[in-house]
Amino acid sequence: MSTTKRLSISLVFFCLSVSMILGGCNRPKATPTGRASNGTPESPSDVVLAGAGGSSNEQDDEPQAATKNSSNDMQSPNQQNPDAASASNASSAESPQTGSSPTPSGVFQPESVGIIAPQVGEEVAPEEPEPAIDRSFTDVPVLESEDPAILVAHLETIDTALKDLVVAGSNDLVPKDEFIQYGKKLGEAKLLTGQALANSPQSTNEQKKAGVLAQLIALSHMSGLGDVQSAKDLEALARGLVSSEDSDLAHQSRVVLLGFEIQALQNGQQEKPDNIMAQVNDLFGRPEDRNFPEFMIVQQAIVVMEQMGFKEDATKAKSILAAEYQSAADGQLRSSAWSLATQGSQALANYNQARASLQSADSDPQPLIAAARGLHEAFPTAQTLEEISRSLANIEYSGAVTASQLLAEFLRDKLQTAGENAASMATKTWLEDHDARLAMLGKKVDFLDAVDFDGKEFDWAEYEGKVVVVDFWASWCIPCLREIPKLREVYQQHSKDGLEIVGINMDDDLKNAESLLTSQKLPWKNYRFANALGFESAFAQRHGIKAIPFVLLIGKDGTVQKLHTRGEQLLPAVQAALGLEGSLIP
Repeated sequence: MSTTKRLSISLVFFCLSVSMILGGCNRPKATPTGRASNGTPESPSDVVLAGAGGSSNEQDDEPQAATKNSSNDMQSPNQQNPDAASASNASSAESPQTGSSPTPSGVFQPESVGIIAPQVGEEVAPEEPEPAIDRSFTDVPVLESEDPAILVAHLETIDTALKDLVVAGSNDLVPKDEFIQYGKKLGEAKLLTGQALANSPQSTNEQKKAGVLAQLIALSHMSGLGDVQSAKDLEALARGLVSSEDSDLAHQSRVVLLGFEIQALQNGQQEKPDNIMAQVNDLFGRPEDRNFPEFMIVQQAIVVMEQMGFKEDATKAKSILAAEYQSAADGQLRSSAWSLATQGSQALANYNQARASLQSADSDPQPLIAAARGLHEAFPTAQTLEEISRSLANIEYSGAVTASQLLAEFLRDKLQTAGENAASMATKTWLEDHDARLAMLGKKVDFLDAVDFDGKEFDWAEYEGKVVVVDFWASWCIPCLREIPKLREVYQQHSKDGLEIVGINMDDDLKNAESLLTSQKLPWKNYRFANALGFESAFAQRHGIKAIPFVLLIGKDGTVQKLHTRGEQLLPAVQAALGLEGSLIP
Protein backbone atom coordinates (compact mmCIF):
# COMPACT_ATOMS: atom_id res chain seq x y z
CA MET A 1 0.00 0.00 0.00
CA SER A 2 1.32 3.49 -0.80
CA THR A 3 2.20 5.97 1.93
CA THR A 4 -0.62 8.25 0.75
CA LYS A 5 -3.17 5.44 0.99
CA ARG A 6 -2.02 4.50 4.49
CA LEU A 7 -2.28 8.09 5.64
CA SER A 8 -5.71 8.72 4.13
CA ILE A 9 -7.12 5.54 5.69
CA SER A 10 -5.89 6.60 9.14
CA LEU A 11 -7.16 10.18 8.97
CA VAL A 12 -9.73 9.79 11.74
CA PHE A 13 -8.32 6.77 13.56
CA PHE A 14 -6.36 8.48 16.28
CA CYS A 15 -8.75 11.35 16.98
CA LEU A 16 -11.72 8.99 17.37
CA SER A 17 -9.71 6.76 19.67
CA VAL A 18 -8.66 9.77 21.71
CA SER A 19 -12.26 10.91 22.09
CA MET A 20 -13.28 7.53 23.46
CA ILE A 21 -10.31 7.18 25.78
CA LEU A 22 -10.62 10.67 27.24
CA GLY A 23 -14.38 10.24 27.46
CA GLY A 24 -13.80 7.36 29.87
CA CYS A 25 -16.39 4.98 28.45
CA ASN A 26 -16.80 2.38 25.76
CA ARG A 27 -20.06 3.76 24.39
CA PRO A 28 -19.59 7.54 24.35
CA LYS A 29 -22.23 10.01 23.28
CA ALA A 30 -22.03 13.35 21.56
CA THR A 31 -22.24 16.15 24.10
CA PRO A 32 -25.19 18.47 23.43
CA THR A 33 -23.33 21.52 24.74
CA GLY A 34 -20.61 21.47 22.12
CA ARG A 35 -17.99 22.00 24.82
CA ALA A 36 -15.23 19.73 25.94
CA SER A 37 -15.00 18.73 29.59
CA ASN A 38 -12.31 21.33 30.20
CA GLY A 39 -14.47 24.13 28.86
CA THR A 40 -12.55 24.65 25.63
CA PRO A 41 -14.29 24.47 22.25
CA GLU A 42 -14.35 21.01 20.78
CA SER A 43 -12.58 20.16 17.58
CA PRO A 44 -14.60 18.09 15.10
CA SER A 45 -12.73 15.02 16.28
CA ASP A 46 -14.22 15.44 19.76
CA VAL A 47 -17.79 14.90 18.56
CA VAL A 48 -18.13 11.34 19.83
CA LEU A 49 -20.47 8.75 18.45
CA ALA A 50 -23.31 6.96 20.19
CA GLY A 51 -22.50 3.52 18.75
CA ALA A 52 -24.17 2.63 15.45
CA GLY A 53 -25.83 5.99 15.28
CA GLY A 54 -27.69 5.36 18.51
CA SER A 55 -29.41 2.48 16.80
CA SER A 56 -31.73 0.42 18.93
CA ASN A 57 -31.33 -2.51 16.57
CA GLU A 58 -29.76 -5.52 18.22
CA GLN A 59 -26.87 -7.23 16.55
CA ASP A 60 -27.66 -10.38 14.63
CA ASP A 61 -26.39 -13.46 16.38
CA GLU A 62 -25.25 -14.96 13.11
CA PRO A 63 -23.05 -18.03 13.20
CA GLN A 64 -20.18 -16.64 11.18
CA ALA A 65 -19.90 -13.59 13.37
CA ALA A 66 -19.51 -15.64 16.53
CA THR A 67 -16.25 -15.65 18.45
CA LYS A 68 -14.66 -18.76 19.83
CA ASN A 69 -15.79 -17.92 23.34
CA SER A 70 -19.22 -16.42 22.80
CA SER A 71 -22.53 -17.67 24.10
CA ASN A 72 -24.01 -18.04 20.65
CA ASP A 73 -25.70 -21.30 19.78
CA MET A 74 -23.51 -21.65 16.69
CA GLN A 75 -19.91 -20.73 16.24
CA SER A 76 -17.26 -20.45 13.58
CA PRO A 77 -13.55 -19.88 14.15
CA ASN A 78 -13.61 -16.41 12.55
CA GLN A 79 -13.62 -13.46 14.91
CA GLN A 80 -15.46 -11.27 12.43
CA ASN A 81 -18.12 -11.54 9.78
CA PRO A 82 -16.33 -13.36 6.92
CA ASP A 83 -17.71 -11.10 4.23
CA ALA A 84 -16.46 -7.98 6.00
CA ALA A 85 -13.02 -6.50 6.25
CA SER A 86 -12.14 -4.84 9.53
CA ALA A 87 -13.99 -1.57 9.29
CA SER A 88 -11.97 0.12 11.96
CA ASN A 89 -8.43 -1.12 11.48
CA ALA A 90 -6.95 2.17 10.43
CA SER A 91 -3.74 0.82 9.00
CA SER A 92 -4.94 -2.19 7.04
CA ALA A 93 -5.87 -2.42 3.39
CA GLU A 94 -9.13 -3.91 2.23
CA SER A 95 -9.12 -7.60 3.11
CA PRO A 96 -10.83 -10.44 1.26
CA GLN A 97 -13.96 -12.13 2.51
CA THR A 98 -12.22 -14.45 4.90
CA GLY A 99 -12.35 -12.58 8.18
CA SER A 100 -10.58 -9.50 9.39
CA SER A 101 -7.79 -8.27 11.55
CA PRO A 102 -8.42 -7.20 15.14
CA THR A 103 -10.04 -3.87 15.81
CA PRO A 104 -7.81 -1.39 17.64
CA SER A 105 -9.03 -1.03 21.21
CA GLY A 106 -11.25 1.99 21.70
CA VAL A 107 -12.15 2.46 18.04
CA PHE A 108 -15.83 2.35 17.21
CA GLN A 109 -16.81 -0.63 15.07
CA PRO A 110 -20.13 -0.51 13.24
CA GLU A 111 -22.85 -2.87 14.36
CA SER A 112 -23.39 -5.85 12.10
CA VAL A 113 -27.14 -5.96 11.41
CA GLY A 114 -30.43 -5.07 12.97
CA ILE A 115 -32.10 -8.45 12.57
CA ILE A 116 -32.32 -10.20 15.90
CA ALA A 117 -31.49 -13.85 16.44
CA PRO A 118 -32.56 -15.79 19.53
CA GLN A 119 -29.90 -16.21 22.20
CA VAL A 120 -29.30 -19.76 23.38
CA GLY A 121 -27.36 -20.71 26.50
CA GLU A 122 -25.92 -18.65 29.30
CA GLU A 123 -23.30 -15.96 28.86
CA VAL A 124 -19.73 -17.20 28.93
CA ALA A 125 -17.20 -14.41 29.13
CA PRO A 126 -13.63 -15.27 28.18
CA GLU A 127 -10.82 -14.17 30.39
CA GLU A 128 -8.56 -11.82 28.45
CA PRO A 129 -4.92 -11.49 29.50
CA GLU A 130 -3.59 -8.03 30.06
CA PRO A 131 -1.96 -6.93 26.79
CA ALA A 132 1.75 -6.37 26.53
CA ILE A 133 2.26 -2.67 25.83
CA ASP A 134 5.10 -1.31 23.74
CA ARG A 135 5.97 2.11 25.16
CA SER A 136 7.50 3.36 21.91
CA PHE A 137 5.51 6.57 22.31
CA THR A 138 7.76 7.83 25.11
CA ASP A 139 10.76 8.62 22.92
CA VAL A 140 10.12 9.66 19.30
CA PRO A 141 12.33 12.65 18.42
CA VAL A 142 11.65 15.38 15.88
CA LEU A 143 13.77 14.49 12.87
CA GLU A 144 15.62 17.13 10.87
CA SER A 145 16.16 15.84 7.33
CA GLU A 146 15.31 16.56 3.72
CA ASP A 147 15.70 12.97 2.59
CA PRO A 148 12.18 11.79 1.59
CA ALA A 149 12.92 8.13 2.33
CA ILE A 150 14.06 8.97 5.84
CA LEU A 151 11.06 11.23 6.42
CA VAL A 152 8.57 8.61 5.18
CA ALA A 153 10.15 6.00 7.44
CA HIS A 154 9.95 8.42 10.37
CA LEU A 155 6.24 8.99 9.71
CA GLU A 156 5.73 5.23 9.95
CA THR A 157 7.65 5.20 13.25
CA ILE A 158 5.41 7.96 14.59
CA ASP A 159 2.26 6.11 13.47
CA THR A 160 3.43 2.96 15.27
CA ALA A 161 4.05 4.98 18.42
CA LEU A 162 0.59 6.59 18.15
CA LYS A 163 -1.05 3.18 17.90
CA ASP A 164 0.93 1.94 20.90
CA LEU A 165 -0.24 5.02 22.80
CA VAL A 166 -3.88 4.34 21.90
CA VAL A 167 -3.56 0.75 23.12
CA ALA A 168 -1.96 1.90 26.36
CA GLY A 169 -4.65 4.54 26.91
CA SER A 170 -7.46 2.14 26.07
CA ASN A 171 -6.20 -0.25 28.76
CA ASP A 172 -5.72 2.49 31.39
CA LEU A 173 -1.97 1.88 31.43
CA VAL A 174 -1.16 5.54 30.88
CA PRO A 175 -2.65 8.34 33.05
CA LYS A 176 -4.80 10.83 31.16
CA ASP A 177 -2.39 13.73 31.55
CA GLU A 178 0.50 11.62 30.26
CA PHE A 179 -1.64 10.37 27.40
CA ILE A 180 -2.33 13.96 26.35
CA GLN A 181 1.31 14.95 26.80
CA TYR A 182 2.66 12.08 24.69
CA GLY A 183 -0.10 12.49 22.11
CA LYS A 184 0.69 16.16 21.58
CA LYS A 185 4.41 15.46 21.26
CA LEU A 186 3.81 12.78 18.69
CA GLY A 187 1.37 15.06 16.86
CA GLU A 188 3.94 17.83 16.74
CA ALA A 189 6.59 15.40 15.47
CA LYS A 190 4.23 14.20 12.76
CA LEU A 191 3.27 17.74 11.78
CA LEU A 192 6.90 18.86 11.41
CA THR A 193 7.86 15.67 9.57
CA GLY A 194 4.93 16.10 7.20
CA GLN A 195 5.90 19.70 6.54
CA ALA A 196 9.48 18.66 5.83
CA LEU A 197 8.34 15.93 3.44
CA ALA A 198 5.93 18.24 1.61
CA ASN A 199 8.55 20.99 1.25
CA SER A 200 11.62 18.88 0.48
CA PRO A 201 13.00 19.65 -2.99
CA GLN A 202 13.88 15.96 -3.28
CA SER A 203 10.29 14.73 -2.73
CA THR A 204 8.24 13.31 -5.57
CA ASN A 205 4.69 14.58 -6.08
CA GLU A 206 3.39 11.47 -4.30
CA GLN A 207 5.70 12.12 -1.35
CA LYS A 208 4.70 15.79 -1.19
CA LYS A 209 1.07 14.70 -1.13
CA ALA A 210 1.82 12.25 1.68
CA GLY A 211 3.45 15.10 3.60
CA VAL A 212 0.34 17.26 3.28
CA LEU A 213 -1.89 14.39 4.42
CA ALA A 214 0.41 13.84 7.39
CA GLN A 215 -0.14 17.44 8.39
CA LEU A 216 -3.92 17.02 8.20
CA ILE A 217 -3.71 13.94 10.38
CA ALA A 218 -1.29 15.49 12.87
CA LEU A 219 -3.49 18.53 13.35
CA SER A 220 -6.48 16.23 13.79
CA HIS A 221 -4.55 14.34 16.47
CA MET A 222 -3.69 17.48 18.40
CA SER A 223 -7.11 19.09 18.04
CA GLY A 224 -8.59 15.86 19.34
CA LEU A 225 -6.43 16.33 22.42
CA GLY A 226 -7.96 19.75 23.05
CA ASP A 227 -5.34 21.95 21.36
CA VAL A 228 -7.37 24.96 20.21
CA GLN A 229 -4.67 26.36 17.91
CA SER A 230 -4.34 23.01 16.16
CA ALA A 231 -8.09 23.02 15.51
CA LYS A 232 -7.79 26.47 13.91
CA ASP A 233 -4.79 25.41 11.85
CA LEU A 234 -6.61 22.24 10.78
CA GLU A 235 -9.59 24.20 9.51
CA ALA A 236 -7.38 26.66 7.66
CA LEU A 237 -5.36 23.89 6.02
CA ALA A 238 -8.49 21.97 5.00
CA ARG A 239 -10.14 25.04 3.51
CA GLY A 240 -7.00 25.71 1.50
CA LEU A 241 -6.95 22.16 0.15
CA VAL A 242 -10.64 21.64 -0.58
CA SER A 243 -10.24 23.07 -4.10
CA SER A 244 -7.00 21.18 -4.73
CA GLU A 245 -6.56 19.58 -8.13
CA ASP A 246 -5.53 16.44 -6.28
CA SER A 247 -8.79 14.57 -5.73
CA ASP A 248 -7.50 12.70 -2.65
CA LEU A 249 -6.44 15.87 -0.85
CA ALA A 250 -9.67 17.62 -1.80
CA HIS A 251 -11.74 14.70 -0.55
CA GLN A 252 -9.90 14.36 2.77
CA SER A 253 -10.33 18.09 3.29
CA ARG A 254 -14.07 17.74 2.75
CA VAL A 255 -14.16 15.04 5.42
CA VAL A 256 -12.39 17.41 7.85
CA LEU A 257 -14.58 20.38 6.98
CA LEU A 258 -17.75 18.35 7.44
CA GLY A 259 -16.54 17.79 10.98
CA PHE A 260 -16.29 21.53 11.51
CA GLU A 261 -19.81 22.02 10.13
CA ILE A 262 -21.07 19.43 12.61
CA GLN A 263 -19.33 21.29 15.40
CA ALA A 264 -20.80 24.61 14.23
CA LEU A 265 -24.32 23.19 14.40
CA GLN A 266 -23.67 21.64 17.78
CA ASN A 267 -22.22 24.87 19.18
CA GLY A 268 -25.12 26.97 17.90
CA GLN A 269 -23.02 28.76 15.29
CA GLN A 270 -25.35 27.37 12.61
CA GLU A 271 -29.12 27.41 13.03
CA LYS A 272 -29.87 24.73 10.43
CA PRO A 273 -27.96 21.71 9.08
CA ASP A 274 -28.11 22.96 5.47
CA ASN A 275 -24.32 23.08 5.11
CA ILE A 276 -23.99 19.62 6.64
CA MET A 277 -26.49 18.11 4.23
CA ALA A 278 -24.86 19.83 1.25
CA GLN A 279 -21.49 18.37 2.21
CA VAL A 280 -22.94 14.94 2.89
CA ASN A 281 -24.47 14.95 -0.59
CA ASP A 282 -21.09 15.96 -2.05
CA LEU A 283 -18.97 13.52 -0.05
CA PHE A 284 -19.29 10.38 -2.20
CA GLY A 285 -18.11 11.57 -5.59
CA ARG A 286 -15.85 8.57 -6.25
CA PRO A 287 -16.24 4.83 -5.61
CA GLU A 288 -13.13 4.86 -3.40
CA ASP A 289 -14.77 7.42 -1.08
CA ARG A 290 -17.02 4.83 0.60
CA ASN A 291 -14.75 3.79 3.45
CA PHE A 292 -14.74 3.89 7.23
CA PRO A 293 -13.79 7.59 7.74
CA GLU A 294 -16.63 8.74 5.48
CA PHE A 295 -19.09 6.45 7.24
CA MET A 296 -17.96 7.73 10.63
CA ILE A 297 -18.24 11.41 9.80
CA VAL A 298 -21.72 11.07 8.27
CA GLN A 299 -22.86 8.98 11.20
CA GLN A 300 -21.46 11.69 13.44
CA ALA A 301 -23.62 14.19 11.58
CA ILE A 302 -26.68 11.96 11.99
CA VAL A 303 -26.16 11.68 15.76
CA VAL A 304 -25.80 15.43 16.21
CA MET A 305 -28.73 16.32 13.94
CA GLU A 306 -30.97 13.93 15.85
CA GLN A 307 -29.83 15.39 19.16
CA MET A 308 -30.46 18.91 17.88
CA GLY A 309 -33.97 18.02 16.72
CA PHE A 310 -33.39 17.86 12.95
CA LYS A 311 -34.97 14.45 12.53
CA GLU A 312 -35.93 14.86 8.87
CA ASP A 313 -32.39 15.77 7.83
CA ALA A 314 -30.97 12.92 9.91
CA THR A 315 -33.31 10.51 8.13
CA LYS A 316 -32.17 11.82 4.74
CA ALA A 317 -28.53 11.33 5.75
CA LYS A 318 -29.30 7.75 6.79
CA SER A 319 -30.85 7.10 3.39
CA ILE A 320 -27.77 8.55 1.69
CA LEU A 321 -25.51 6.24 3.68
CA ALA A 322 -27.63 3.21 2.87
CA ALA A 323 -27.64 4.05 -0.85
CA GLU A 324 -23.94 4.92 -1.06
CA TYR A 325 -22.76 1.85 0.86
CA GLN A 326 -24.98 -0.66 -0.92
CA SER A 327 -22.03 -1.57 -3.14
CA ALA A 328 -19.30 -1.09 -0.53
CA ALA A 329 -16.80 -3.93 -0.43
CA ASP A 330 -16.91 -3.98 3.37
CA GLY A 331 -19.87 -6.04 4.57
CA GLN A 332 -19.88 -4.45 8.02
CA LEU A 333 -20.23 -1.00 6.51
CA ARG A 334 -23.08 -2.17 4.29
CA SER A 335 -24.83 -3.67 7.30
CA SER A 336 -24.24 -0.65 9.50
CA ALA A 337 -25.59 1.73 6.88
CA TRP A 338 -28.66 -0.49 6.46
CA SER A 339 -29.19 -0.62 10.23
CA LEU A 340 -29.15 3.16 10.43
CA ALA A 341 -31.69 3.43 7.62
CA THR A 342 -34.06 0.86 9.14
CA GLN A 343 -33.75 1.55 12.86
CA GLY A 344 -37.08 1.97 14.59
CA SER A 345 -39.07 0.81 11.58
CA GLN A 346 -42.19 -1.26 12.11
CA ALA A 347 -41.18 -3.55 9.24
CA LEU A 348 -37.95 -4.52 10.99
CA ALA A 349 -39.78 -5.00 14.29
CA ASN A 350 -42.25 -7.30 12.53
CA TYR A 351 -39.47 -9.40 11.06
CA ASN A 352 -37.69 -9.73 14.39
CA GLN A 353 -40.94 -10.74 16.06
CA ALA A 354 -41.58 -13.37 13.40
CA ARG A 355 -38.05 -14.69 13.88
CA ALA A 356 -38.56 -14.95 17.62
CA SER A 357 -41.81 -16.88 17.10
CA LEU A 358 -39.95 -19.78 15.45
CA GLN A 359 -39.67 -21.79 18.62
CA SER A 360 -39.47 -25.24 17.01
CA ALA A 361 -39.25 -27.08 13.73
CA ASP A 362 -43.05 -27.31 13.74
CA SER A 363 -43.61 -23.54 13.96
CA ASP A 364 -45.70 -22.01 11.18
CA PRO A 365 -43.22 -20.36 8.77
CA GLN A 366 -45.75 -18.18 6.97
CA PRO A 367 -45.57 -15.20 9.39
CA LEU A 368 -41.81 -15.12 8.81
CA ILE A 369 -42.18 -15.06 5.03
CA ALA A 370 -44.84 -12.36 5.25
CA ALA A 371 -42.62 -10.28 7.52
CA ALA A 372 -39.64 -10.71 5.16
CA ARG A 373 -41.81 -9.57 2.28
CA GLY A 374 -42.96 -6.55 4.29
CA LEU A 375 -39.38 -5.64 5.23
CA HIS A 376 -38.30 -5.77 1.60
CA GLU A 377 -41.30 -3.70 0.51
CA ALA A 378 -40.43 -1.06 3.08
CA PHE A 379 -36.73 -1.10 2.12
CA PRO A 380 -36.54 -2.53 -1.44
CA THR A 381 -32.75 -2.79 -1.72
CA ALA A 382 -30.16 -5.50 -2.19
CA GLN A 383 -28.92 -4.66 1.31
CA THR A 384 -32.25 -5.77 2.77
CA LEU A 385 -31.95 -9.10 0.99
CA GLU A 386 -28.42 -9.48 2.32
CA GLU A 387 -29.51 -8.80 5.89
CA ILE A 388 -32.39 -11.29 5.61
CA SER A 389 -30.03 -13.87 4.11
CA ARG A 390 -27.73 -13.53 7.11
CA SER A 391 -30.53 -14.92 9.26
CA LEU A 392 -30.94 -18.02 7.10
CA ALA A 393 -28.32 -20.05 8.95
CA ASN A 394 -29.73 -19.10 12.36
CA ILE A 395 -33.20 -20.19 11.34
CA GLU A 396 -31.93 -23.40 9.77
CA TYR A 397 -29.61 -24.30 12.67
CA SER A 398 -32.47 -23.77 15.13
CA GLY A 399 -34.16 -26.73 13.45
CA ALA A 400 -36.73 -24.70 11.50
CA VAL A 401 -35.49 -26.10 8.20
CA THR A 402 -38.81 -25.69 6.38
CA ALA A 403 -38.89 -22.01 7.32
CA SER A 404 -35.34 -21.52 6.06
CA GLN A 405 -36.21 -23.24 2.77
CA LEU A 406 -39.21 -20.96 2.20
CA LEU A 407 -37.15 -17.91 3.10
CA ALA A 408 -34.44 -19.00 0.66
CA GLU A 409 -37.07 -19.27 -2.09
CA PHE A 410 -38.23 -15.73 -1.32
CA LEU A 411 -34.66 -14.43 -1.50
CA ARG A 412 -33.91 -16.19 -4.78
CA ASP A 413 -37.03 -14.65 -6.31
CA LYS A 414 -36.14 -11.12 -5.22
CA LEU A 415 -32.50 -11.48 -6.28
CA GLN A 416 -33.61 -11.66 -9.90
CA THR A 417 -34.24 -7.91 -9.88
CA ALA A 418 -31.61 -6.85 -7.31
CA GLY A 419 -28.82 -6.21 -9.82
CA GLU A 420 -25.16 -7.12 -9.52
CA ASN A 421 -23.53 -5.53 -6.49
CA ALA A 422 -21.65 -6.52 -3.35
CA ALA A 423 -24.83 -6.99 -1.32
CA SER A 424 -26.50 -9.27 -3.88
CA MET A 425 -23.29 -11.29 -4.28
CA ALA A 426 -23.11 -11.78 -0.50
CA THR A 427 -26.74 -12.92 -0.50
CA LYS A 428 -25.95 -15.50 -3.17
CA THR A 429 -23.10 -16.83 -1.03
CA TRP A 430 -25.38 -17.24 2.01
CA LEU A 431 -27.93 -19.03 -0.19
CA GLU A 432 -25.34 -21.32 -1.75
CA ASP A 433 -24.08 -22.43 1.67
CA HIS A 434 -27.65 -22.94 2.92
CA ASP A 435 -28.58 -24.99 -0.14
CA ALA A 436 -25.41 -27.09 0.10
CA ARG A 437 -26.25 -28.08 3.67
CA LEU A 438 -29.86 -28.93 2.93
CA ALA A 439 -28.83 -30.91 -0.15
CA MET A 440 -27.57 -33.62 2.19
CA LEU A 441 -31.12 -34.48 3.29
CA GLY A 442 -32.27 -37.83 1.92
CA LYS A 443 -28.84 -38.68 0.54
CA LYS A 444 -25.85 -40.75 1.58
CA VAL A 445 -22.86 -38.69 2.71
CA ASP A 446 -19.29 -39.44 1.68
CA PHE A 447 -16.82 -39.34 4.58
CA LEU A 448 -13.83 -40.53 2.54
CA ASP A 449 -11.73 -37.55 3.65
CA ALA A 450 -12.06 -38.43 7.33
CA VAL A 451 -9.42 -40.23 9.41
CA ASP A 452 -9.21 -40.92 13.12
CA PHE A 453 -6.56 -39.32 15.31
CA ASP A 454 -4.19 -42.20 14.56
CA GLY A 455 -4.59 -41.65 10.82
CA LYS A 456 -6.89 -44.61 10.16
CA GLU A 457 -9.43 -43.94 7.41
CA PHE A 458 -13.14 -43.71 8.19
CA ASP A 459 -14.89 -46.96 7.29
CA TRP A 460 -18.64 -46.63 6.78
CA ALA A 461 -18.98 -50.43 6.85
CA GLU A 462 -18.69 -50.22 10.65
CA TYR A 463 -21.94 -48.27 10.77
CA GLU A 464 -24.09 -49.90 8.09
CA GLY A 465 -27.61 -50.69 9.25
CA LYS A 466 -27.31 -48.45 12.31
CA VAL A 467 -28.69 -45.07 13.26
CA VAL A 468 -25.76 -42.65 13.35
CA VAL A 469 -25.55 -39.20 14.92
CA VAL A 470 -22.66 -37.28 13.30
CA ASP A 471 -21.55 -34.44 15.56
CA PHE A 472 -19.23 -31.75 14.14
CA TRP A 473 -17.39 -30.09 17.04
CA ALA A 474 -14.29 -28.14 18.09
CA SER A 475 -12.54 -27.63 21.40
CA TRP A 476 -13.16 -23.87 21.29
CA CYS A 477 -16.90 -24.21 20.57
CA ILE A 478 -18.77 -23.74 23.85
CA PRO A 479 -22.18 -24.82 22.45
CA CYS A 480 -20.48 -27.99 21.18
CA LEU A 481 -19.19 -28.77 24.66
CA ARG A 482 -22.63 -28.15 26.12
CA GLU A 483 -24.00 -30.87 23.82
CA ILE A 484 -21.71 -33.59 25.21
CA PRO A 485 -23.81 -34.49 28.31
CA LYS A 486 -26.94 -34.94 26.17
CA LEU A 487 -25.01 -36.99 23.62
CA ARG A 488 -23.68 -39.21 26.42
CA GLU A 489 -27.15 -39.68 27.84
CA VAL A 490 -28.67 -40.69 24.52
CA TYR A 491 -25.71 -42.92 23.64
CA GLN A 492 -25.80 -44.76 26.96
CA GLN A 493 -29.53 -45.31 26.65
CA HIS A 494 -29.64 -46.54 23.05
CA SER A 495 -26.23 -47.81 21.95
CA LYS A 496 -27.52 -51.32 22.64
CA ASP A 497 -30.42 -50.62 20.25
CA GLY A 498 -28.18 -49.83 17.28
CA LEU A 499 -27.26 -46.20 17.87
CA GLU A 500 -23.76 -44.96 17.03
CA ILE A 501 -22.26 -41.51 17.43
CA VAL A 502 -19.44 -40.23 15.23
CA GLY A 503 -17.52 -37.11 16.19
CA ILE A 504 -15.97 -34.95 13.44
CA ASN A 505 -13.44 -32.50 14.81
CA MET A 506 -13.18 -29.01 13.27
CA ASP A 507 -10.19 -27.68 15.21
CA ASP A 508 -7.33 -26.10 13.30
CA ASP A 509 -4.95 -27.15 16.09
CA LEU A 510 -5.05 -30.89 16.67
CA LYS A 511 -3.29 -30.59 20.04
CA ASN A 512 -6.33 -28.78 21.44
CA ALA A 513 -8.65 -31.46 20.07
CA GLU A 514 -6.53 -34.28 21.45
CA SER A 515 -6.39 -32.62 24.85
CA LEU A 516 -10.18 -32.38 25.00
CA LEU A 517 -10.63 -36.00 23.90
CA THR A 518 -8.24 -37.09 26.65
CA SER A 519 -10.13 -35.17 29.32
CA GLN A 520 -13.64 -36.09 28.14
CA LYS A 521 -12.99 -39.79 27.38
CA LEU A 522 -15.82 -39.90 24.85
CA PRO A 523 -17.17 -43.45 24.32
CA TRP A 524 -17.61 -42.95 20.55
CA LYS A 525 -15.05 -42.60 17.79
CA ASN A 526 -13.82 -39.21 16.66
CA TYR A 527 -12.35 -38.24 13.32
CA ARG A 528 -10.79 -35.29 11.57
CA PHE A 529 -10.27 -34.43 7.91
CA ALA A 530 -6.98 -35.49 6.36
CA ASN A 531 -6.83 -33.16 3.37
CA ALA A 532 -7.25 -29.94 5.39
CA LEU A 533 -8.30 -29.16 8.91
CA GLY A 534 -11.66 -27.86 10.06
CA PHE A 535 -13.61 -25.46 7.90
CA GLU A 536 -10.95 -25.53 5.19
CA SER A 537 -11.56 -29.22 4.55
CA ALA A 538 -13.04 -30.34 1.25
CA PHE A 539 -16.04 -31.81 3.08
CA ALA A 540 -16.88 -28.54 4.87
CA GLN A 541 -16.44 -26.52 1.69
CA ARG A 542 -18.50 -28.94 -0.37
CA HIS A 543 -21.41 -29.02 2.07
CA GLY A 544 -21.45 -25.38 3.15
CA ILE A 545 -20.55 -26.07 6.78
CA LYS A 546 -19.45 -22.71 8.17
CA ALA A 547 -20.58 -22.98 11.78
CA ILE A 548 -20.91 -25.60 14.53
CA PRO A 549 -22.40 -27.50 16.30
CA PHE A 550 -23.56 -29.14 13.09
CA VAL A 551 -25.40 -32.44 13.57
CA LEU A 552 -26.52 -35.05 11.04
CA LEU A 553 -28.99 -37.79 11.93
CA ILE A 554 -28.39 -40.71 9.55
CA GLY A 555 -30.95 -43.49 9.31
CA LYS A 556 -30.46 -47.24 9.05
CA ASP A 557 -30.48 -46.96 5.25
CA GLY A 558 -27.42 -44.69 5.37
CA THR A 559 -29.22 -41.52 4.24
CA VAL A 560 -29.43 -38.23 6.14
CA GLN A 561 -32.83 -37.98 7.81
CA LYS A 562 -32.47 -34.73 9.75
CA LEU A 563 -30.15 -31.78 10.25
CA HIS A 564 -29.49 -29.89 13.50
CA THR A 565 -31.16 -32.39 15.83
CA ARG A 566 -29.71 -31.34 19.16
CA GLY A 567 -30.50 -30.73 22.79
CA GLU A 568 -33.94 -31.87 23.86
CA GLN A 569 -34.82 -32.75 20.25
CA LEU A 570 -32.08 -35.38 20.05
CA LEU A 571 -33.61 -38.22 22.11
CA PRO A 572 -37.06 -38.35 20.45
CA ALA A 573 -35.46 -38.04 16.99
CA VAL A 574 -33.09 -40.93 17.72
CA GLN A 575 -35.90 -43.05 19.13
CA ALA A 576 -38.01 -42.38 16.04
CA ALA A 577 -35.11 -43.37 13.75
CA LEU A 578 -34.63 -46.56 15.79
CA GLY A 579 -38.36 -47.31 15.66
CA LEU A 580 -38.67 -46.81 19.41
CA GLU A 581 -41.00 -43.80 19.58
CA GLY A 582 -42.77 -45.28 22.60
CA SER A 583 -39.61 -45.62 24.67
CA LEU A 584 -39.60 -44.03 28.08
CA ILE A 585 -36.69 -42.01 29.38
CA PRO A 586 -35.37 -43.90 32.45
